[in-house]
Amino acid sequence: MIKILDSQPAGRILIVVDPKLIAPLKLIVTEGSKALREHRVESILPLRAATIETDCENVLYLARPSYHVVKLVASQVRGLRPTGKTPPKNLRLYFVPRRTFVCEKMLRDEGGEAP
Repeated sequence: MIKILDSQPAGRILIVVDPKLIAPLKLIVTEGSKALREHRVESILPLRAATIETDCENVLYLARPSYHVVKLVASQVRGLRPTGKTPPKNLRLYFVPRRTFVCEKMLRDEGGEAP
């Protein structure tokens, strides 16, 4: 996890996590939120149908490769597209445990790029 955080471009990071991955994530990040803050993580939010608003330059999604989850991510990404007032965000999606061809195709169909 720390390796993923360190690979992000400069700036603050918002992590959006599939709710079913929150418990396993807590097992991986044993040092807690202090360790995440040391790696520029501003906050962690569960993935929901609602749009998110953030000042963070980087938004990192951790999600399972499932139809419902990919639809939620695509919806949120559309809501984060830059407007005249907001600069573009660096968006990254990591599938856990791995990405699938079907999910990559769904992202392309939704207007995004496959990770």
